[in-house]
Amino acid sequence: KFTLSSYNKLQHYNGKTIRYYDRRTKQGGANEGELYNGTSSSQRYLTSNRIRYNDNFGANNIAVLGVAEAETTISDWTSTSGKGLPPGRDVMSVATNVLLSPGGSKEQVSFRKYLAQVDYNYDNKYFLVGSLVNEFSSKFGRDNSTANFYQLGASWNITNEEFMRDNSTLTYAKLRASHGTVGNADGISNFASLGLYSITQEASYSGLPGAAPYQKGNSNLSWEKIKSTNLGVDVTLWNRIQLSVDIYEKKA
Repeated sequence: KFTLSSYNKLQHYNGKTIRYYDRRTKQGGANEGELYNGTSSSQRYLTSNRIRYNDNFGANNIAVLGVAEAETTISDWTSTSGKGLPPGRDVMSVATNVLLSPGGSKEQVSFRKYLAQVDYNYDNKYFLVGSLVNEFSSKFGRDNSTANFYQLGASWNITNEEFMRDNSTLTYAKLRASHGTVGNADGISNFASLGLYSITQEASYSGLPGAAPYQKGNSNLSWEKIKSTNLGVDVTLWNRIQLSVDIYEKKA
């Protein structure tokens, strides 16, 4: 049995802010009137597509999953401000003096994921699962923007064994084991791998705008990879007391 599903999402946001202080007010008196204009916008595009196959052969049960996901977020903002406005005039012109230097930015970040996973169990007693993931992030350097990760797991549902059928004390028991790797992109800025320049007053020359190095590029910047191993057991006593014990190791 095959199942196909697709989830798609589009988000748009546009904002505009205006703050005006007339020169006849206490706030605007010091600069003979103040006006602050700002705009901001963002767009987020997400698509997640899945194909799943389920089947059973006697006591054998298998499920295969394939996933393709992509997400892109674009955002930008601008701000300007002026002073020396005529009374009741909340619009800047060439005669308006600059209060703060105009500012703004535009950013775009993209993620992509491919996943293949196989789940197998025999008679609802012995379970195996394995998956392989390929991920891409525009945050990382061009030489290491993609990475592969894997997960392996196994469990034994002892409760479904014949010798446990009439056990009124140990009413549920399961052993678990897993090992795998995952990737982390949190805490990294959208341009962490790029060589950046900053345009500042300090870098100006003869009254003209200038740029100075701000960040050194790193084309090898890549995913933080975490490797983990876990052993666990779940038990229930007399259908009343539940207990889970886990032993794990994580290495970054």
